[in-house]
Amino acid sequence: MQTIAVDGPAGAGKSTIVKRVAKKLNILYCDTGAIYRAVARYLLENGYQNFLELASEKQMTVLDEIKIEVTYEEGIQIVILNDQKLTDDLLRTEQISNFTSEINQNQNIKNLGNQIFRTIAKRYNVIMEGRDITSVVLPDATLKVYLTASVEERAKRRFLQLQERGILDKTLDELIGLTKERDDRDMHREVAPLIIVEDAVQIDSTYMSEEEVAEKIVEAYHQKTN
Repeated sequence: MQTIAVDGPAGAGKSTIVKRVAKKLNILYCDTGAIYRAVARYLLENGYQNFLELASEKQMTVLDEIKIEVTYEEGIQIVILNDQKLTDDLLRTEQISNFTSEINQNQNIKNLGNQIFRTIAKRYNVIMEGRDITSVVLPDATLKVYLTASVEERAKRRFLQLQERGILDKTLDELIGLTKERDDRDMHREVAPLIIVEDAVQIDSTYMSEEEVAEKIVEAYHQKTN
């Protein structure tokens, strides 16, 4: 199977760009976040809101109750949790979003997620994006990409997104500060920190369009596979 692993800081445009690349190369996009959301949904539904307070052994016992399968229908990822097909409206509630953010750096949950991601990569030609895909999840990926942009540009993109949604609770300067704080957390966290692996193709999208970045990744992929 051919795999593309894309890492980079928040706001670099990874999700949008990898979807473009998936269409251009006719491969599948693995939404890793949806799988963590499925775990969060199970924990919330079954009364494990205090999951992070449990001893590691108990956490692993709880996670053993979870069976997640991923299939694709017409190129769209379908997450099946304990034989229940989960639609976006079941995965993308505010409560699940908040709880997913709390739990997804837990080592036991990361281990479960990584196991699922690697199984997907063995079955399908896929592209995945995140913070530790090149370094931890798929260290033997066909192509590894580190996608970034300047702090100011990433904050500006976030500002425009919020503006489009009618959410104006942060100034651009505040978002720049928050982006710097997020970068520092991601790069110095204990579990799978954000790093640039030695053999990654580095792309700075500060002055590039999404289409230009996608084409550059496609070109790098063809260079690797031809």
